Amino acid sequence: MAERRGRIRQNLTDWQKVLKKIPNMNVLPWHLAIPEFLHIAIALIDYPFEKVTNDFLLFCKTIEEEQKNDFYGNLSASYELIKNDKLQIEKINDNVIYLSLIKLLEFYNDLFQVKGLDTSEELLEKILECYYKLLGRKSDFSIQCKFIFINNIYDGNVEPFLHRKISKLDEVLEPINKSIITSAWVIMADSKEIINHELSQLIWLFNYHYLPVEQLDDTLNQEKDFKKFNIGELRAEFQVISTELKSINLLLVWDRYVAEIIMGFINRTIYLTLETVELVELHKGEIAEAVLRLLYECRLKFLWLVEKNDNELLQRFREYSSGREKLFLDKYSEKADPKNIKKLKSFVDKTLEDEGLENHEVAIERGDVFEKGIDKLASDLGDNERYLYDVIYKRTSDIIHGNWRILTKYHLVRSGNPMHNKLLDYNEIDNKFCGMLPALTSLMLGSQAILKILRVINKSSDEHSDLLKRTEEFYEKVSEELMYKYIPYSIKE
Repeated sequence: MAERRGRIRQNLTDWQKVLKKIPNMNVLPWHLAIPEFLHIAIALIDYPFEKVTNDFLLFCKTIEEEQKNDFYGNLSASYELIKNDKLQIEKINDNVIYLSLIKLLEFYNDLFQVKGLDTSEELLEKILECYYKLLGRKSDFSIQCKFIFINNIYDGNVEPFLHRKISKLDEVLEPINKSIITSAWVIMADSKEIINHELSQLIWLFNYHYLPVEQLDDTLNQEKDFKKFNIGELRAEFQVISTELKSINLLLVWDRYVAEIIMGFINRTIYLTLETVELVELHKGEIAEAVLRLLYECRLKFLWLVEKNDNELLQRFREYSSGREKLFLDKYSEKADPKNIKKLKSFVDKTLEDEGLENHEVAIERGDVFEKGIDKLASDLGDNERYLYDVIYKRTSDIIHGNWRILTKYHLVRSGNPMHNKLLDYNEIDNKFCGMLPALTSLMLGSQAILKILRVINKSSDEHSDLLKRTEEFYEKVSEELMYKYIPYSIKE
């Protein structure tokens, strides 16, 4: 029997595919390994690579001889020995690994509570540097630490295991060797159980408590960008064009039934465009993105109806809203008080009357207005519109559905402190920043809708050709500001 296809679709990386083939392979997240390296990291900051490598080998072998046990030199194993007073070995008193270990334990002594050691915060800057250099799993610094571990496990001779002679720093950092060392570390960490999950978590929790997450207010930078990309001036120009368009009597161009629909779409498009810009200016980024989604859908339906130029579709569009009101009345009637139902029925009847319809002429609507989803409407308008659907509508849909991207962007703040490992915390800043993308995108979409209607009008009369030309120039100006200035700038920043 064929395996049933799940709803979650993933394209696994080559790395994930390999790991799935290895039974019982436990690959812990890299951040859990970082604390096990901290004493080595301190040593590498203070001493040359060769010195640290040799002293780590000596440190581990000396302890193995004393304890008659395998010892891999990781922080958790070293801490256990110090905690139980089993590391009083004269031979290692001037060993750089031992000295770095003591410094580290002094810094974390509020957590470790090692007898005879005083808590010291003198190393804070160096500890921050260690975390910063170790956060990158494939950074040169992390590769050095991994190699020092592997080198010790193989008694200073990794050639039989790695099938390569590696000992000097420049050899360690050769691209092919970095890849081999990274893979070897994954196997070593699992097979030798080097990472103490509980201790690592305790150290990270201590870090989170020790240094609070900093809240950064980006209001001034956002206000500078609003001016930098001339959004105030562009909004004013859009308002002038919009006002001139609305002064055109569309009843002279279309039948009343059609003109009313077009006027409704135009006014809503203009309103949503200006609201998006204003919300960006007020630093209400999340709401600005939500309004941008409304604008895109409004503009798309408008362009689709104009393109189709089908009176039956236009009639369907108007009657659909009345049918939805009847659906609401039908559902409400199942639970509500009969007195309230009577009032609601009067409201629905008034809605039908305003549209010149009788109750028996309108069906209860349960589906989509055109029996097509937004994606299909976009596809009907061609590849360019489908592209806009993917990059605007689908992306802003995250706002409506409350996806993880939105929670992290607007309601959580990510710490830049390396000792927090990108920890997220409550965002206590009132302003919510979305950049200038929604503002410029809304002006582009709004002017595009106006442009479409002006081109249709211009086919029957060139009376408004000057407005058409200025709208075309405005659309090009906004598009250039968005695509060739703001987007490259925001990526660079």
